[in-house]
Amino acid sequence: MRKTLLLTGLLAVGVSSCEKVHPGYRLSEKTIQRLRNLGLLDSNERVYEFYTNAPDKAAGAGNFYTTKRLAHYWLPSDKRKNQLNSAYYAEIARIDTTYLDKSLTYISYMTITKKDSSRFQVFVGGKKPVVRSFFEHAIAHWRAAK
Repeated sequence: MRKTLLLTGLLAVGVSSCEKVHPGYRLSEKTIQRLRNLGLLDSNERVYEFYTNAPDKAAGAGNFYTTKRLAHYWLPSDKRKNQLNSAYYAEIARIDTTYLDKSLTYISYMTITKKDSSRFQVFVGGKKPVVRSFFEHAIAHWRAAK
């Protein structure tokens, strides 16, 4: 019985620590500076929520929404494959959501369609309530800024 409780507790801690959506105020100054250096964050802009599934955390990839925009970046070791995408809320024509939370190999995402018809995805992993919350809050900020 004691072993079962201990194992259950360890599993619960392990699962809860896998949630990778972080409130913006918890981002390190190094991460904030990286976003600024990438041109994805202005000095007067605040990150609301941030998600990464990169092996070395926020250094290699990130998905987030701010007081002004939605953004995604991926910086693989092959710099020719770098992806830097963002759209200010006023530039966004449409946001579509795709939930893939039941899949072991795919991740949920929002497709951001800009008024110029270009598109990019903002990815968010985790359990459906966490993903849904991220999506709903990001969309609410976009709608409020329209």
